[in-house]
Amino acid sequence: MPPKRRSFFRRFLWFLPLFGLLLFRFRAGDGRFGFRCDRWGERGGEQAGEGRWWQVHFTDPEDERAGEAILSLLLDRIEGAQETIDIAAFEFDLPRVAEALIAARRRGVTIRWVTDDVHGILADRQAPDPLFPRLQEAGVAIRDDGRAGLMHDKFLVFDGKAVWTGSLNLTRRGLFRNDNNVVLLDAKEVAEIFTREFTELWEGMSGPASPSTLALQRVVVEGSEVFVLFGPEDDVAAHLAAEIETAAGTIRFMAFSFTHDGIGDAVLDRAKGGVAVRGIFEKRGAYSRYSELRRFHCAGLPVRIDTNPGTFHHKVFLLDEGTV
Repeated sequence: MPPKRRSFFRRFLWFLPLFGLLLFRFRAGDGRFGFRCDRWGERGGEQAGEGRWWQVHFTDPEDERAGEAILSLLLDRIEGAQETIDIAAFEFDLPRVAEALIAARRRGVTIRWVTDDVHGILADRQAPDPLFPRLQEAGVAIRDDGRAGLMHDKFLVFDGKAVWTGSLNLTRRGLFRNDNNVVLLDAKEVAEIFTREFTELWEGMSGPASPSTLALQRVVVEGSEVFVLFGPEDDVAAHLAAEIETAAGTIRFMAFSFTHDGIGDAVLDRAKGGVAVRGIFEKRGAYSRYSELRRFHCAGLPVRIDTNPGTFHHKVFLLDEGTV
């Protein structure tokens, strides 16, 4: 499925495991949420784009060709790796990717993989056809994060030069049933940031024990500023709220989950200042007392709930059509 080209923006602002991407043709509801604002109690790829060093791709639950195109792109990157592949992946159940990684090991590529203990290791162990034992037998080094919290990252680094990231989990559901995005960056400056984070994970420095290296996580690639933040060590929410406060014209968001009051306050503040806000919520959890949906709807913001029978899995903010 050939990519549809779309102009890109001048600046990236990225938050792990949240990654901002481009505009997306979505399936959204009509805004009838079924609640009354005056009774709310107190709160407790179907399209793609590319440039000289970046690519953006979207899954499309209504067209499996989009997922197949993304899978083919990932297989091509694995097959093209010459020296190293570092993987931080929350979930995994893709046999073709496992086969490509095994082939890479046989030609001498060093592969390291950090995953979640429950959603990665245990889930694979309970699968009808476990893949991790086959990978380990071929020489792929696999570790879990060694902690109770989630290892929720979704990124790969190829040869220390290119980064694959986005909202996509490496699963069939992620490719073919859920709305997801993938970003591929051929930028050594960015790859160095992700490699540093991977090394911390590999050495057991995850969660609160992970050191923050913010001073080293802002780079410029061919005129575009890229700022990478990792949670929890980089105080991601505070940085995102501050960036939202700079919006002067438009705010667009696509949110699998949106429950942070500080970020919600920043959006509402800019809306009161005349900034045009539009957003899409994943249906799961949207009606909970913690979701920002009701606050936004009752403030008159044009927000919608996605109608994909699967999961609307994006985690994206687009500010002033210039910062993602």
